[in-house]
Amino acid sequence: MCLREKRIIQALEDKKVDYIAIMWRPTPEHGRVHFGVDYAHDIVSWVKTHYERKILIGSDPLKHPKFGVAIYKRKVSVSPL
Repeated sequence: MCLREKRIIQALEDKKVDYIAIMWRPTPEHGRVHFGVDYAHDIVSWVKTHYERKILIGSDPLKHPKFGVAIYKRKVSVSPL
């Protein structure tokens, strides 16, 4: 995991972000085109572990290079009694 991804994940954990939206769009400014496929694997893995996809509009942005938006909601942690 690269330092940039670690910082992003840490910020998401620290702020306890309730929702995350991932959308497909070409991102050549990052040197790779497809978020979660060509780069940011650790971020996507972390999101899938800590969040549940609630809404999908269009194509799955993590699988298809077509327009799509996936909205994820943070999973509720249940503390043991």
